[in-house]
Amino acid sequence: ACTASGPAFTPVQLENPKNALIYIYRSSTLFYSANPEIPILYVDDKRLLPLKIGGDTWASVEPGTHKILVRHSILGVPAFSLGEVSISAEPGAIYYLKFSQQAGDIVSYGTQVIVTANSKLRPVDETTGLSEIMKTKYLPSDQ
Repeated sequence: ACTASGPAFTPVQLENPKNALIYIYRSSTLFYSANPEIPILYVDDKRLLPLKIGGDTWASVEPGTHKILVRHSILGVPAFSLGEVSISAEPGAIYYLKFSQQAGDIVSYGTQVIVTANSKLRPVDETTGLSEIMKTKYLPSDQ
């Protein structure tokens, strides 16, 4: 399935208070919900999981700069970047990143019509992040 089916969001308690916590979530949308190709999430070039619609996950990271990347998937193989964010993580800090895809332009190629996607990975403030992530479901790394 293209949408998240795990348990509802619950806040995480870090085992190491010197680390930072990054929540990453994908908002619910009908656009792209029938697409079997699920974008793949990477943290510091390490594949984390497919980021399904309405899903959330988290990463505990040491202080320093970290790269979070979402790549398009073609037949399950990572392809081009859909969004990238660098975070300068501070000890004990919590960060929220939202990935979204919305309908873009309508393009005609002869007799075919294609709707393009606008994809974004962006940081959001804690109030927005908490409000939106409460509507998501956890994505275990094997999902």
